[in-house]
Amino acid sequence: YGDHRDLHSFPTRRSSDLSRTAERSEAQKDEFQRRLRVLEARVRQGQLEIDFLRNEKRKAQRRLTEVKADASQMRLANRQQKTSLPDEGGIEPEPTAIAVNGSA
Repeated sequence: YGDHRDLHSFPTRRSSDLSRTAERSEAQKDEFQRRLRVLEARVRQGQLEIDFLRNEKRKAQRRLTEVKADASQMRLANRQQKTSLPDEGGIEPEPTAIAVNGSA
């Protein structure tokens, strides 16, 4: 069967080692839980920030649409105003008399 020392190549643990390991495990568990709570809080805060930014984006898009519509209305009004204005600096030409059958 060979040398019996090969069977005990790993160090054995005493009960005091196990209790210290359990204490360390408990402390690590507490630390991981604390870190998890911090990360969860950051995620929630990040989600609130994302929601806020999305809302701000929607507001900006809505305002941009309104501004574009206003600008379009102004261009249309300017075109209509230009076509209705009299020529030659605001002075309308006088109608000319047209001779009908030689009488004028």
